[in-house]
Amino acid sequence: MSYTSNHHKNVLELWNEGFQGKVKDNCLVFDNAKGKGSIKKFVFEKEGYEILIFDFNLKEDLSFYREIDFENQYVGIKFTYPGVTKMVSTYLQNDEYSDISNGSFGVICTNFSGQMEWSYNKGVDNKIIIIRIKKTRFLEFSQQYETTRVLLDLSKSFFVFEDLNLLMTWYVDEIFRCDETELFHKERLQAISSGLINRFFMSIASRELPNTKDELNKLSRPVLETYEILKKTLDRVIPIEEITREVGLSESRLRYLFKQAFGASVSNYHQKLRLEKSKELLKQNHKTNLQIAMDLGFSSASHYSVAFKKCFKETPNEYRKRIIR
Repeated sequence: MSYTSNHHKNVLELWNEGFQGKVKDNCLVFDNAKGKGSIKKFVFEKEGYEILIFDFNLKEDLSFYREIDFENQYVGIKFTYPGVTKMVSTYLQNDEYSDISNGSFGVICTNFSGQMEWSYNKGVDNKIIIIRIKKTRFLEFSQQYETTRVLLDLSKSFFVFEDLNLLMTWYVDEIFRCDETELFHKERLQAISSGLINRFFMSIASRELPNTKDELNKLSRPVLETYEILKKTLDRVIPIEEITREVGLSESRLRYLFKQAFGASVSNYHQKLRLEKSKELLKQNHKTNLQIAMDLGFSSASHYSVAFKKCFKETPNEYRKRIIR
């Protein structure tokens, strides 16, 4: 599916090239061979941004190929539930293709101006929030702190990833819980989305900066290669030395650059991926906590339980009981 830079089409019409539904009153609805779902758009002109709320389930895998800056006045921030929405974007830079798999981290922000392909898997409940901020408004946020000025520099191509932390998850949940039939629905949605934007910029502002521009320019490929290794190796703890041999960086440089991109250490992020995977196994309810712990490289069931509770604020047993009713 191809998107082109067409300023005469609004963003919902462009998305509809893939879903082939109907667009009316800032809402795209489809129920056909592609799948079933909707995309709703809410515009907050005075605040300088608009929100797209995606809620769909596909009957077939679907890809969207377009120039990311088909409307050069916006920067998008995409919020997804980790481990729920499965997608991969392929981007072309310097005649080479690279992949970003977005199934474990929750937030991605990019101003990449090259070709990108976003793919969504069938049979998955895709619940996504995209906040499209006008560049003038984006600059008002990003220029407030040195870290955001460097990492979100609109004069350069950037990819920034962030975990969907507890507070941001609450904001996303609240957006999906907003009922359009309620009084002051749009005002409530505006207040919640503003809070979500603020939390994103605050999270990026709290990071440590790379020491040099050279380090900043190297954030992309080795870090994404590391992420792919971590995502594909969930049955054990990976020694950092093993990863450095694969990506061709020193241990200290890899640790430093990974922290800039993902806001967490390599080991902590890998543990988070394994814990997210354990949620899927708990939902299936076929294995004991000990079996899950062993499958995912934890030393014991108690070690797994402690790590799970620290990460998700509840034990595996509490999560299992809450999900399986």
